[in-house]
Amino acid sequence: MSNTYTWTISSLEGYETFQNNTNVVANVDWICTGTDGTNTAKICGTTPIIYNSSNSFVPFASLTQAQIISWVQSVLGANKVSDIQSELDLIIQNEFAPAMINFTIPTS
Repeated sequence: MSNTYTWTISSLEGYETFQNNTNVVANVDWICTGTDGTNTAKICGTTPIIYNSSNSFVPFASLTQAQIISWVQSVLGANKVSDIQSELDLIIQNEFAPAMINFTIPTS
């Protein structure tokens, strides 16, 4: 069974006013959680969001986690998102795999 991943926003940082807009998000702290259904691993990060005045401004009160996560993933790029999820796969595989033990060789 393949792992599943959930991206969440843990905090936002920004400017009270910036280029005639209020409450402009500048940095996003995020958590990507991977699970195999039993074991869970997390990777945290911070991604800067560069304000682009050519894009339409979304008022802070109208923002959703899904919108912010899409910004983060867009800034990171598909390869980095895939790398983060692959790293979670390795953590789950290596940290939660059953420990190997040594057996005594039977004498008969």
